[in-house]
Amino acid sequence: DLNLYNKSVGSALTDTLTNGKQIDHIVMYMPEDIQAQYGADWEGKNISNIGRGALGTGGAISGFDLGAAAQALTEAGKTVAEGFTQGTNVAKLVSDILKAGNFDTLSTQDIFSGGTGRIFNPNTEVLYQGPQMRTFTLNFKLQPRNDIEAKEIKKIINALKKAMLPKMNEGSALLFGTVKDANLKGFVGVPDVVDVKFKRGGANHPFVSQFKPCAITGLDVNYTPDGSWATYTDGSPVSTTIRIDFRELKMVYSEEIEKGF
Repeated sequence: DLNLYNKSVGSALTDTLTNGKQIDHIVMYMPEDIQAQYGADWEGKNISNIGRGALGTGGAISGFDLGAAAQALTEAGKTVAEGFTQGTNVAKLVSDILKAGNFDTLSTQDIFSGGTGRIFNPNTEVLYQGPQMRTFTLNFKLQPRNDIEAKEIKKIINALKKAMLPKMNEGSALLFGTVKDANLKGFVGVPDVVDVKFKRGGANHPFVSQFKPCAITGLDVNYTPDGSWATYTDGSPVSTTIRIDFRELKMVYSEEIEKGF
């Protein structure tokens, strides 16, 4: 259930991470260089013809009958054993002798390669390992026109700092169903989970990929983006740039693309 999966970092977990409190909303202009990257981990595996046969036998069994799978794989193993040639046994014997004599260790594959110019077909295939969790970066340049806007910029930066940093667990807290104040000295509160939404008016932008709840993994604040220190009379910088690195906390599934992800 994708809805249940996504909610696990929604209300219940978010309430735990933020102690039931929601941090302020931050409304910013659409930054430059908005990107959405999708990645998948595929890795080459040497299955070999023997392994391929075993996998094929197991995969051909209808349903999920462990007894039938075990029986089929046993029969496949017998067939493989019957297919071994005398050369295979010789190669294994040479390998064992080298190991027993503390000579260089050679596998049967090495012996076949050096002695016959042939090796067992590795039957390499690329298999799916899992998705890559998405990361993205947003960059903003903020230039206040008055002291009110300068204070707002400071509030924005402070809110981002608070969201990404751990918290001191002061007072009492519920730990595995028991309130133990003394144990809190050895703990810190995890940072907040944040939502990043690209908007068009009051709705999510229909042409920009959206993200699930994220963690802030990096925050860079530059108070001299133009190469020199300059402030207004109250000391606020005339220009500030911020770079925010995000990491999505949940996988995105194919079925969710139509929902804007």
